[in-house]
Formats: sequence, structure tokens, C-alpha cells
Amino acid sequence: MAARRRITFEGATRARLPVDVRLLEVIPAGVSGSVVRYAARGTPLVVRLPLGGAHNARNGAAALAVALAVGVPIVEAARALETFELPPHRSAIVPAGGRVVLDDSYNANPDAMRAALASVVASAGSARAFAILGDMLELGPSAEQLHAAVGRDAGSGLAGLVAVGAHADAVVAGARAAGMTAARAVAAASPEEAAACVAAWTSPGDWVLVKASRGVKLERAVAALVAALEADARRSPHSPHPPRSPGARR
Repeated sequence: MAARRRITFEGATRARLPVDVRLLEVIPAGVSGSVVRYAARGTPLVVRLPLGGAHNARNGAAALAVALAVGVPIVEAARALETFELPPHRSAIVPAGGRVVLDDSYNANPDAMRAALASVVASAGSARAFAILGDMLELGPSAEQLHAAVGRDAGSGLAGLVAVGAHADAVVAGARAAGMTAARAVAAASPEEAAACVAAWTSPGDWVLVKASRGVKLERAVAALVAALEADARRSPHSPHPPRSPGARR
């Protein structure tokens, strides 16, 4: 029997265990995604990842570990990370009317929601971050509590939130409990209504996350939001484009 091999990676934790691939730093780069520093068996790598968020940078570390396991030259693997494309509605960065829509509407669970919320806040930098959030399906008897917890996460970091779905009231209640005002934490009856509400709140440079489970079909909110923002930009033709590499959030 062939000896087993173990290839390890680490996602920017405080522990400093011996690993093959280590994530060192994630620098938000606006609509360009992020600049990520890795070390792979002593080789320093700087990757211009076309995705934002520390969670996607950790996925990149896992991909580099797989490359080591199958014998792909590590520099070649790092360059490949800069050119890959995800399927639609997965961490897609969509500039629209001077704002940026982060279309992550394909699916959702509590951990993924928290990661996406952190990602949109980091990407927005000194600008504001908003969200349209729909139901996370198939969570069982803890669904209300888990949606309220997502609302609290949103309420502590966003400038505004619109929730859609059967658990929208729980999300809104969580956001308000975290300090978001009632005027900026609301429930909508449809994805289109949610898009109209958020579009009215935003200004050029702002970011909007759109995320829910697949069954909510929140891509409808993405389409309506992009259309509304582009229409607003046509009415205000001198609106600035969103910054490519915003600084730290105030």
C-alpha cells in the first residue's frame, strides 16, 4: 500500500503550525477583488484574486494546497487563481450606476452569510455597505434564531438592510437589536420591492450585498437593483465611479 501524503494549509489563524500553504494577508481591492499574500513551502506568492473576502482567500489557500498535491508548479497555480471565473450569482462583483452590487444570491447558510457580510463591509472600505438578504432554507427548528443572529451581524456593520422571505421579520429584529435604526432595517414583500428600497438609500461608491438560498430567487433583486442604479446614474451623469481600492472603513 502506498504511503499516505498529507498536504496542509492555514487560513490566517493566530496559530503558527507547520503547514504547506499559509494565508498571510488579505487586502481589499474594491471592484478588482482582493490582493492576497500566501506562502507555499517557503515561496512567497502575491495573488490578485478576482474575489473579495477572507473566506475566498482561504479557498485560494486550499486550491494552492491541491496544486501542490497533484504536482502543479506553485507559481503557475497562483497565476491561475487570478484568471478563474465562478458560475453566475456566486460572489459576483457587478458595478452599476457608480455603486457595486455583490451578487452572492445563489445560496446561503449562516456561516456563508457571516462571511459575505464581512466581505461587503471590507470591500466598501470608507464607503457604506448595504444588503438585501433572503431566507436561508432547510435550517430546521432553529431557523428563527439563526436568521435573527444574521440580522445582528448585519446590524452591527451595515448602513441599511432589507430582508425578504418568511424569516424577514427575524432578520430585521436582529438588525434593530444590534443598533440599526428602524428606518434602515425593513422587510420587503418581494425582491423587486427590496431592490427599490435599497436603491433609494445608496449613493455613488456604496456597495450592496444580495444573498439568500437558491429557492428565494433573489437574482430578481439583483436584476431590479442594477436596473434602478443604472437609471439613477443616467439621471445624474456626473456621478463618480466606485473607488477601485478603498481604504479602511471609518
